[in-house]
Amino acid sequence: PTSYIPTSGSSVTRNKDQFTRDGIASLIGQTEGSIFLDITRDSLESYTQRVLTLSDGTTNNVIGIQLTSANDITFYVENGGSNQVAITKSNATTSNVSVKIGIAYKANDFVLYIDGTQVGVDSSGSVPATSIIKFSNPVGSLQYVGRVSNLQLYKTRLTNTQLATLTS
Repeated sequence: PTSYIPTSGSSVTRNKDQFTRDGIASLIGQTEGSIFLDITRDSLESYTQRVLTLSDGTTNNVIGIQLTSANDITFYVENGGSNQVAITKSNATTSNVSVKIGIAYKANDFVLYIDGTQVGVDSSGSVPATSIIKFSNPVGSLQYVGRVSNLQLYKTRLTNTQLATLTS
């Protein structure tokens, strides 16, 4: 896909799209929540990309979804610099193919769904305080390279049935 850029005879490079949304503080930072993402990876990168992170601006307190160079998707949680959760689906993505990801988190209640299937659960762990959402790691590196067709943020932990339906 391309966008028309009038150039008046000169060459122009299009910069990346950036999206900013204020007024969503009530959706970030509570002790439970759910995230739905419909993404399409453009290509296989040689580094682990952070598709989405909720954080306090540091790498010590993070709820995140990452893609590895081996096509794995991992839902992870760090609280106070200590790993709380890491649920991984190996070989979960392919270039230019949509993947629907659903995660839910609440103290001692974490789950990852991909394309309608429950990948894994973790019944032990705490939830960090968060206030920032990024398509990178909390300090702005390891940016996601791909498309986001849909992002939904819920301030409650959806049921597993709801997550299965959302990601199908």
